[in-house]
Amino acid sequence: MASPPTVSVVVTNFDGEHYLPGIMQALARTDYPFHEVIVSDDASRDGSRLLVRHRYPDVKLVTSDANRGPGPARNAGMLAASGDLVLLLDNDGWPFADSIAPMVNQLEADPELVGIMPRVILRGDPPLIHCDGARTHPSGQMWLRNGHVRIEDAPTEPEPITSLMGTAMMVRRDIALGIGGFERDFFFYYEDHDFGTRMRILGGPLSSAPAARIDHLGGTADLSFRKGRSYPHRRIFLIAKNRHLFALRNLEGRTLLVLAPLLLVHEVAQVAFVMLKGWTELYFQGLRWNLTHLGRTLRKRDRIQSRRIVSDRSIMQPGPLPLHPSVLNAKGPVATIRKVLEGALQTLWRVLEPGLRR
Repeated sequence: MASPPTVSVVVTNFDGEHYLPGIMQALARTDYPFHEVIVSDDASRDGSRLLVRHRYPDVKLVTSDANRGPGPARNAGMLAASGDLVLLLDNDGWPFADSIAPMVNQLEADPELVGIMPRVILRGDPPLIHCDGARTHPSGQMWLRNGHVRIEDAPTEPEPITSLMGTAMMVRRDIALGIGGFERDFFFYYEDHDFGTRMRILGGPLSSAPAARIDHLGGTADLSFRKGRSYPHRRIFLIAKNRHLFALRNLEGRTLLVLAPLLLVHEVAQVAFVMLKGWTELYFQGLRWNLTHLGRTLRKRDRIQSRRIVSDRSIMQPGPLPLHPSVLNAKGPVATIRKVLEGALQTLWRVLEPGLRR
């Protein structure tokens, strides 16, 4: 009888000294026989490293001399790991006590699966599902499955997905490293969507695991956005840059050509929105970054496209725009504009989708 797969935990940390005791307690409460627990520290400026070294001597600490973002930190943790499976957790993604076995069991039962997305839950009153994995909207944006849905209204059975969110995921280590791991050029935002999409188009099927629940806390200062906070300017630049970088790397040439009218309408709406918000300079800084690094991006694109095993048609999810609930639930002119834009994009999708590669 084959031995069960071994599981390495990699906790990605940046200035998370206040999160680390909680996630270590959460991991201990799972009572799962982990092969090892690794903290991959991305050049924290607080006492994170001292805390791990002195309070958790059994935890392997991997460090970076520069803040390169969560993607490279996850890569460093996976390279240091030796388990068959790797549970990647951000420092503010705390697993429920019964969360590990459902993910392991799914991967063990289906050798074709390459990754699992647990149910990530946002704390609040009431608590809402952050997501059960993701797909790609025809605009190229990350479309969260069951995003911001009440827990009682969401399905309880695993479902196929085509991308992963960085807060928490379990992957086969050899496949994750074989596709190149996380791409460092994203720094933050879309680095998880890029990785998850490549796991699907280069590696194999992905699945949600609603029974595996993760408590998602407050995020990273100056980058994460939660209800009631102002929108961080650094986030605006990174999203503008990374949304285009994702499309340039991962979408097929035929997809970009066929969906050009849809992408143009969406981009005009994006420009109008950032101008209205006073974010024009940040938006064009993102475009300028992509133009400056276009050669490198296209070389990486060639390597991705030459290895893909499924088409864009299979990873895309038409429907409402993947917007924050504050915009989705807005009233008045904002709601009218959103509905008109969504109607136009969905009409274009119905017309253009038959031209995509099967």
